[in-house]
Amino acid sequence: MDRRRLALWLTMAWGASSRRIEEVLAGVRDPERLTWAVRQNRREEGEIPLSPEAAARLRRVEEDAVTAMLRALDDRGFEMLERGDGRYPERLAQIPGAPPLLFVEGNLDGLDEEMALAVVGTRRISEAGEKLTRALALDLAERGVTLVSGMALGADGIAHRAALERGARTIAVLACGLDRTYPAEHEALRRAIAAAGAVVSEQPLGIPPLPAYFLRRNRILTGLAMGVLVTEAPARSGALNSARHAAEQGRDVFVALPPDGVPRENNEGGIQLMEDGAIGVRRAEEILAAYRG
Repeated sequence: MDRRRLALWLTMAWGASSRRIEEVLAGVRDPERLTWAVRQNRREEGEIPLSPEAAARLRRVEEDAVTAMLRALDDRGFEMLERGDGRYPERLAQIPGAPPLLFVEGNLDGLDEEMALAVVGTRRISEAGEKLTRALALDLAERGVTLVSGMALGADGIAHRAALERGARTIAVLACGLDRTYPAEHEALRRAIAAAGAVVSEQPLGIPPLPAYFLRRNRILTGLAMGVLVTEAPARSGALNSARHAAEQGRDVFVALPPDGVPRENNEGGIQLMEDGAIGVRRAEEILAAYRG
């Protein structure tokens, strides 16, 4: 078993959220020897120490299942990028807790050389907030900015569609396996995003969109970008989780200053972010100016 298959085996057995995966991949010297020791229930000197429970979970995933997963990915035209190989985005690889594996539909090549911005906001967006998000996203896309978002209802979908309308690259980060589309009503949007950019996930095929996965995927969303733009966010919006990830990763956090018509409760999260140091903006030019020397 090579390192690539080992990474997939660990992910399938322990789940993509397991921090132990990175520890094992960093410490293992001989994947074949580790595989043999686990299958034989042996704890030989020099192997990565695993708890009985962790080893038992690995034994429950047969090597045939790993092969079947790789075949299923290939049959669907999906790629599996391992952290450290040449096609894994370096920008993402540098963040704390970067996913060991990234599953991709579409193309991420050249992303590190592009200006990329994450655009996030509430699913229950107001009419004024929708107009604001669309206007900013259209302007950014027209200026060649790659827009990254989570393909959710509301602000996410608006940003992706604006990028597509301007012929710009856009990337969607899912909280489930690539064999699923969430929300289901965005199936046509998902196909268009994959054709114009990429749909990505850290989750293997077959994994459903569980609530905890959405918060974890946000670190990938911001990790692929240079900064994040929050367009409309109530106090408990998931967009604030993305903003926190961005700040922890050393990314810029921008907040769209609301026009008249945006209910105050829909912007309470943005107000809090600006009190914490986020940059308020009204136009795409103000965002781009932050990256000019």
